[in-house]
Amino acid sequence: MVEAALPYLTEHFGNPSSTHHYGRRPREAVARARQQVAALIGARPEEIVFTSGGSESDTLAIRGIKADHVITQPTEHPAILEACQGLDTTLLPSTSSAVSTRPTSTRRPPAGRRWC
Repeated sequence: MVEAALPYLTEHFGNPSSTHHYGRRPREAVARARQQVAALIGARPEEIVFTSGGSESDTLAIRGIKADHVITQPTEHPAILEACQGLDTTLLPSTSSAVSTRPTSTRRPPAGRRWC
């Protein structure tokens, strides 16, 4: 992977989203990588989203789900907890053995709906 990325860190470092010619090669490389990842996991290229890091990925995953309720733990990474702000969320208590004993909410999903 380093070998594949190196030219875009040293020679072709234009923004792939830009319209000027410096972005052309990086844009082509991102499109090629998107196709390769999609083929690897049996997805369509337009389903592949690259992010700049873990926190952005966490937020996209949580905010992008079609669920009525999120269940997590207060010991989760701060990026997860931040993304859950404003959502209907159950925080499962953590124990010293990392096994939850009971949720802080006993709500059930409405009929025909699921909670993530």
